[in-house]
Amino acid sequence: MDQISDHSLRLLVAGAIDGFQEWQWGSGWVQSRLEGISILPLNLAHTAQLWRLQQFLAGLEGVRG
Repeated sequence: MDQISDHSLRLLVAGAIDGFQEWQWGSGWVQSRLEGISILPLNLAHTAQLWRLQQFLAGLEGVRG
């Protein structure tokens, strides 16, 4: 973890992507930004990361009922 606040989180990433991923959120919205170097196109990696977030949040919805 590089930075954290009430409405944002910035993670340093290494491995498939070397760089950082930043999350910002507010009332009813979430924004994600990915910067780094990868052998895969960053759009593909970013899309996969957003899909994983969507699946995680859908699981939380099921838990809350």
